[in-house]
Amino acid sequence: MKSIGRMLGLLGMGVIGAALVFLLWNGDTGYAYRKHWQTEDRLTLDFNRLQMMSQQQAAALFPLNWFCRSGTSEFGDAFCADELQRWNDLEALGTVFFYESGQLVFAKVDVPPWAHGDLRQALQQNYGAPAGYTSRIQWGKVLLAAAATVASAGVGVPVRLDMAPDEIGVWHLASGAWLVANMKADWLPWQWSTVLWMSPNKVALLNARKS
Repeated sequence: MKSIGRMLGLLGMGVIGAALVFLLWNGDTGYAYRKHWQTEDRLTLDFNRLQMMSQQQAAALFPLNWFCRSGTSEFGDAFCADELQRWNDLEALGTVFFYESGQLVFAKVDVPPWAHGDLRQALQQNYGAPAGYTSRIQWGKVLLAAAATVASAGVGVPVRLDMAPDEIGVWHLASGAWLVANMKADWLPWQWSTVLWMSPNKVALLNARKS
């Protein structure tokens, strides 16, 4: 009887484990990873050179399989997204360009947690040390909102950030734009790293609100 009970227990655990794997694989997170492994799309992008441009200019400069949709949010009134295999030399899950009145105002790239160390190294090499660190309240919500805006349209997966105040770095680029990125990775598969570019005009508006 004990052996039968043990077998039933193991069987139950196996069923639960299989169900969890099924849900993960067929949910939003699983979809994002499947697309990452299936796609051959690569984004070549130096944020130092990125500037405000039209959706048509961006599509010509970055020839990806863009999915575009209109809809007003705090990031603009339209966005274009694509799943990625790589961003430059880094593994990447996807990218989103946000537009307002026909001009690019925000752009983000998502990197899987196992590539976070490479991301940190690439940020240091290409953009130097952060100009400073800011709080989860200020920028964690920005990164979350950017992900949620896209996820609400059925593209991408919202990322949950749980960070201490010194774990979000901000870079001030020569163009007047800013980069924002989480400095630490969480190895949970749905918590990947995000790099967010903010256009110079949005930076100016943000600074004006602070003054």
